[in-house]
Amino acid sequence: MALSLNLANRLIGRVYIWGQVRGQGALDLQMNEDLTVGEAILKAGGFADFANKTKVKLVRGSVDKKGEKQTFDLDMDEILEKGKIEKDVVLQPGDLIIVPSRLVNF
Repeated sequence: MALSLNLANRLIGRVYIWGQVRGQGALDLQMNEDLTVGEAILKAGGFADFANKTKVKLVRGSVDKKGEKQTFDLDMDEILEKGKIEKDVVLQPGDLIIVPSRLVNF
């Protein structure tokens, strides 16, 4: 019982990942952990076959000073495949990551 209480005290919230990833749903954010969008996608099993890696969207759970939700457009191909990790964004509780489908021409 003490173990589960200890684990609950270390959680600071959840982020949500939706779209073209192998495991959609909620991911727990741990205290003292700077989880980035790229790491969250990897935790969700990586991209699905039809993911548009260049148009990943992060919708910030909290509002900015103007009372609006912030959105970030991320090129995960650049971040994960080309190693430009300085362009990755650290997640906050309540954030939503949306991985869209790419158009497929047959």
